[in-house]
Amino acid sequence: NGFEAFSPRVIFAHPSYPKALRSLYTNLRSEIVAKMPNAFNRYHEETFVPHITLAYRDLDVSLFKEMWRYYRNKKFVLSVSVEQFSILSNSPDGWQISSTYQLTGKTA
Repeated sequence: NGFEAFSPRVIFAHPSYPKALRSLYTNLRSEIVAKMPNAFNRYHEETFVPHITLAYRDLDVSLFKEMWRYYRNKKFVLSVSVEQFSILSNSPDGWQISSTYQLTGKTA
C-alpha cells in the first residue's frame, strides 16, 4: 500500500492490514494484558501499525525530508507469508529478539 512515515525520522513500507493480522494483534494484546496488566502503560492506545522500516533514527532530519519527497508517492507491492513473529527488546546495542513464536495457521 505504498510508503508512510513517522516524521521526522522513520520511513516505512505500509502493508495492508488484513483481518487475520488484526485478530492476531487483538488476541495477543488481550492475553498480555490479562497476564501483565501494566504491560502497556507506556502505550495507552491500542493502535498497531504493521510496517517494514526503511529508515530509522540514523536518518538525519534534512535527509528525511529529501527521502520522503522521493518515497511518498511511490507504489510498493509485495506479498509475503508469515510463519512466525518475534518479540523485540530495545537495548543499548539495538533491538534484540526476546522470544519467537510459530504461527500454526489455525484459527480459534
